[in-house]
Amino acid sequence: MSRLFRPLALLLALFLAGAGGAWWYVATHPGSSRREVTCYYLDPQGMYLVPVSRTLTLPGRSEAAVATVLSEVINHVPPGLAAPVPSGSVATVGGVRDGVARVVVRVHGLAPGSGGEQLLASAVVKSAASVPSVKEVALALQTDRGTPLESEHLDLSQPLSPTDPGMENIFLGGEGQGLAVTLYFRLPGQDYLVPLRVPLPPQYASEPLEGSLALLLAGPPPSLRGVLAPSVDPATDLRWNGLEDRTARLLWKNAPEATPSALALRALVLTLTESERLQAVRIVREGPPLAGRVGPFDLSAPLPRPEAVNSAIAHP
Repeated sequence: MSRLFRPLALLLALFLAGAGGAWWYVATHPGSSRREVTCYYLDPQGMYLVPVSRTLTLPGRSEAAVATVLSEVINHVPPGLAAPVPSGSVATVGGVRDGVARVVVRVHGLAPGSGGEQLLASAVVKSAASVPSVKEVALALQTDRGTPLESEHLDLSQPLSPTDPGMENIFLGGEGQGLAVTLYFRLPGQDYLVPLRVPLPPQYASEPLEGSLALLLAGPPPSLRGVLAPSVDPATDLRWNGLEDRTARLLWKNAPEATPSALALRALVLTLTESERLQAVRIVREGPPLAGRVGPFDLSAPLPRPEAVNSAIAHP
């Protein structure tokens, strides 16, 4: 066997072993399946939740599936992100009944009253809700010694829903009048998008879709520009061009040879399709029409909402 062939054969054997291991698990654990789940992590400065979707092999029993997802959150933090639950913590799932998962997290090294409990709870609740049978989480937090973790920031007396306002990334600055929209900004130097609820300025109260586009193109609020970055190049000349069949039309005014990046397209479509009025976004250009593909997007057709905000390679 040649020296070149040996490492290739070894890589092939490792690949087949991994694929075979995943197949064996599914075959020998009735009800288990490969499913896409969304786990929640933190930006490097620990301020906001970052959703990352991946495909995992989940057991058929709901409580075991939730435990698998939470183990992923604790033990497999994607590069460039921070752990919402301290390493060494342990999550125990007591069961899932009537859509409510009972979860106890014994938190390692988190000081009571530090404020990190809110982000920890949000990450656990929203990640657990990736399991289809889970609608709410009855959460208990404990210290390393198993005593209740005192918190001034959380009310754990009732089950928490992933759609509760306290589970979202929220920016409270600005001059909004109670109406808020969700924008998708980028982490500096990375391709992760972060959903952020921001107040809608009064001038856009009757035109929230146009307001969402304007706020996204303007970039993150000034006070957050060390934490978040624009997801659309500030030089992009993109304008609102009306609605058609639940599709937003955007007019691309840049030079004919320019095309939006895949990340910018993802941020635009995610931001605008947050509205129930929209199903897709179509970008048109003065002059030659946009064509071809940018990442998963076909520029010659309306762009549907992506299934995931961010994606990562799964562990077997």
